[in-house]
Amino acid sequence: MMMQTKGGHQASRGDEYEMHMDSSFKAIDSKSTVVRQFKNVPSNPSESDFYGPYNKLLHLLFPADSDFVVSFQYTPDAQNLLDLGLTYEIRFVDKSVLLLQVRRPSHREILSKRQAADDHIRRHMADIVGEA
Repeated sequence: MMMQTKGGHQASRGDEYEMHMDSSFKAIDSKSTVVRQFKNVPSNPSESDFYGPYNKLLHLLFPADSDFVVSFQYTPDAQNLLDLGLTYEIRFVDKSVLLLQVRRPSHREILSKRQAADDHIRRHMADIVGEA
């Protein structure tokens, strides 16, 4: 699908995506409210301390008035049903373009937790590809 840009040139959905991302990243600087949200995360954070900052970041990068949709779901850890994680899925029109899973910061220190997160995202991606 082709669209008109401000200069009257035609742009594809891919071009629109690139132009949007360029302008979104320029909006994030050291004084932005997004950076402040991440700076306000406690020094010994829980997983949920990151939900707000990531939500703010993703909605800045993928605004509601664009063809992007930011959705999320809570996902239990297969080994520990009390260990919930939050997975953000970003779609452009009808295609997934990004998955972001938020887990406890301590998980990155444990190889098995990193492997489990990698496996989970790979399964989720396989499910998405199956939808296409």
